[in-house]
Amino acid sequence: MRRFGFAVALILFAATSQAEVLVKSCILTPPKESPIYKVRVSQGVQLRNKISAPEIALDKEDAKMLRSLGDLKIALNIGTNGIIECYELQSSKAANLNPDATVRLKKLLDEGLAKWRFSPYVIEDRPTEVETSWEFEVKKDRLRYRKP
Repeated sequence: MRRFGFAVALILFAATSQAEVLVKSCILTPPKESPIYKVRVSQGVQLRNKISAPEIALDKEDAKMLRSLGDLKIALNIGTNGIIECYELQSSKAANLNPDATVRLKKLLDEGLAKWRFSPYVIEDRPTEVETSWEFEVKKDRLRYRKP
């Protein structure tokens, strides 16, 4: 009986979720020592640690596709070295992207986010892993983060 209750709760959670995950990617890294801390911070707080976060160039077709997805949010996992280890693109609108568009979008984000760098978030003199979410917008032929 407990399994049924869990399944219903899971279905309700999925039905009420606002954002749909479109693309998820992680960089394969060698095993490492677990950090003492892993913190979740807002976009505004992490923005202070930004070293470089260049806009991502888009062609007209990609820009049109991204505009059709509504509000875009990218959840980022940033390692102790300040490099993005994982990201997850979320959209406010349900998207029926074909597999080719998904692959193209993943490649575009992989290349663009690989250029992003942050200074390490430090707690008690130790670099810390960070989880954060950034809102994005499409302006002309560029994908850029919204300033909070």
